[in-house]
Amino acid sequence: MKTVLSIIALAGAATVASAVVPTTNEGAFLLNGDFVAASGSSRSSSGVGNPFPIVMPAITGPAVRSYAVWNHLTNTPGAPSESTIILNGFGVAAYASNAASPDLCWGYSHTATYIADVTGLVIHGGANMITDATDDPFTGALGEGVSLLTVYSDPSLPLQSIDVFWDGVPGSIANNLVDGINNWKFSNPYLGGPAHGFTNALDGQAAGDDFVINGGIASGLYGTFAVGDAWIGNVGPYYDHAEGDFSPFMVPGDTFMDIGSPIASGDCIGHTFGAIAFRAVPTPGSLALVGIAGLAAARRRR
Repeated sequence: MKTVLSIIALAGAATVASAVVPTTNEGAFLLNGDFVAASGSSRSSSGVGNPFPIVMPAITGPAVRSYAVWNHLTNTPGAPSESTIILNGFGVAAYASNAASPDLCWGYSHTATYIADVTGLVIHGGANMITDATDDPFTGALGEGVSLLTVYSDPSLPLQSIDVFWDGVPGSIANNLVDGINNWKFSNPYLGGPAHGFTNALDGQAAGDDFVINGGIASGLYGTFAVGDAWIGNVGPYYDHAEGDFSPFMVPGDTFMDIGSPIASGDCIGHTFGAIAFRAVPTPGSLALVGIAGLAAARRRR
């Protein structure tokens, strides 16, 4: 049975980095622009330093919103020493947290994840230094990984619907020992064309697992490894980052996407952060112009 814990406005934590605090577990944007994301492992017991760098891609316009998500395997979800980090020298406190039980096969009671708005603190086109997100000497928790994501605007890019997903409220963590799949609900229907997608993956190792998008096997794509062993810690010990054009697994009219690792996988994987961006106006000649509703209704999920 899944257990969740929500922690809002953590007492005694470091100063929150930004005054802009989203009120739901989803950031929804409609703008000419896109997002960039990057990730790094935080498992210091496997050689990750404290601090450690995450190199973010450059952006071609102003940042609209930036997020940081970090994760621990822990017996003390929400502990102040786990729910605060330092980003580029600035103290950052999670404004919300979620935890699921069991953990990812390391003997802890929970997999915990923390979300913070870090708008204005992220370096784009260079290294971001992350401190105190690694194994916690105070609680004994194991660091899993950190991901940064920025939504940005650029008038030269198409008008896009951009959704950012995290588990800042109860009930949305995907742990393949419990529920396996995140159900991403879009703020606007998918109209066809490229779909820039991203997800993290906690505890990846060479132990047998798959990456699934809408029931289709995506292992071997988007920076993942082979079919049957998708998550092997590509960005560092026990942490992965998958990103690319997810449109081959989508059809016009989709209003959500199922993404994650099936419960039957041989490894223990968690997914706690993701995003998708696709055109908000159908391109000329696309199926969206000839009645996407019927196509979506007739679709058999792969």
